Amino acid sequence: MKRSIEFKEKVRSCRNICGTHVAINHPVIGSIFGSTGFDFVWVDTEHTDISGDDLMNMIAAVQAAETPVIVRVPLNDLTAAKHTLEMGVDGIIFPNITTAAEAKAAMDMCMYPPKGTRGFGPLRAVGYGLRDMDEYIAASDAELTRFIQIESRQAVENLPEIIKNPDIDGYIFGPCDLSGTIGELNRVFGDNNLALIRQAVKILKDAGKCIGVSTGSNVIVARYIGRKDPESRDRAMHTALAFSIMAGIVLMVIGIIGAPHFLTWTNCDPELLPQATLYFRMYF
Repeated sequence: MKRSIEFKEKVRSCRNICGTHVAINHPVIGSIFGSTGFDFVWVDTEHTDISGDDLMNMIAAVQAAETPVIVRVPLNDLTAAKHTLEMGVDGIIFPNITTAAEAKAAMDMCMYPPKGTRGFGPLRAVGYGLRDMDEYIAASDAELTRFIQIESRQAVENLPEIIKNPDIDGYIFGPCDLSGTIGELNRVFGDNNLALIRQAVKILKDAGKCIGVSTGSNVIVARYIGRKDPESRDRAMHTALAFSIMAGIVLMVIGIIGAPHFLTWTNCDPELLPQATLYFRMYF
């Protein structure tokens, strides 16, 4: 699909892209985020209670807005990867990869034989039979963007071997978990943790790899609290609050104005449209 291929090209060419996380299991959130201009939406199933049904609905909601959706699976596991891929995602993230062997196993799960070990049984990924199966098999590797997360000292030490795998499209840092593996959990901006990150970044940049990081305002605030810097802490909190208010206003306007259009798009019964629009607007 054009959406998936264009996203993969952006990652492979190391372009600057920005996405957002989804951790709330309601497809309306996915629909909103998918419509607000992000380069991708990251749906997290590692640290959330998003179930299979919720995930399917979330993927459909984001992709309906023609925004790529990537899913972080709970662990480096064949079953979790298979369920996610059959739903037709644009990208997949494997957390806490530590060795070249683990990285290869994760990539193999995403590709059909003879290149990989993925079992065949795509459902939503082939439009429930509307897409030609042979075409999907031929295009599936090019349409899926594959990420691994660097979240441990061991991963950094093994990175020179890991990056030899040509099937990994991008590398995402998990700074907090990384700090835990050196006995300094949550000291994201500690000197030792930053030294490891810089070491890994150099390896990746020298190899021309795409580098990403998952972060948020809470990490920045925690940094200033740890440094006992109240002025910077307050500035960061005020900036985050101001951004949240502005983003909330934007989302509210989109929700209120766009409600009838979203519902019409989903083929809502015209007789129910006024009441459905009112109910939909209550979320905003």
